[in-house]
Amino acid sequence: MTWARFALVGAIVLAAPNGMQAQAEFERYGNAAFVRFDDGMVSGVYVFVMSEGGVVSSIDESGIVFLQRDPALVWACVAGSVQAVYRYDTFLLGQDGQIQVRYRIGDDPVSPVESWAIMVYGASDAVDDMFGGGATSASMPAAAARLIEEAAGSGARVMLRATDPVDGETLTDAFSLDGLAGALDRLRGACGGV
Repeated sequence: MTWARFALVGAIVLAAPNGMQAQAEFERYGNAAFVRFDDGMVSGVYVFVMSEGGVVSSIDESGIVFLQRDPALVWACVAGSVQAVYRYDTFLLGQDGQIQVRYRIGDDPVSPVESWAIMVYGASDAVDDMFGGGATSASMPAAAARLIEEAAGSGARVMLRATDPVDGETLTDAFSLDGLAGALDRLRGACGGV
């Protein structure tokens, strides 16, 4: 979701039907954004870091665009705790509900291959509402999330490479962590200080 699409989501949320009192809040922190919304039916508190390249397009040999993705790193307040997610925004089949991920933070060495759980429908209402489930996002393990969060204070850059172990499809996304530390502080405060 690009920054312009955040504004559109805010407008849609504010135009809640049937006289519902909708509330939306959006605050930018460098390359990160704190978002809170509540329309009486769906509510959530999130931090988004959009990919450096914005919408990513894949083009086949004939020059036809066959895939457009809008990747993001997302931290969400879910049931009083903060959950980190890599939203790669395309379907990956995975093996046993897992994709393979390697990442590099700043100039650090590339991580070993890790298995990250594909998010599926029914994980929770908040997760389904924001991430859509359906194998387009993966839950970030706590250790990886912690490393990325620690690097956020320096405004480092993180690059993630996800591979579907079933068909070998590989996605590579880069994110600037500029502003993430401030946005996460705001998220944790809104999520009960966790």
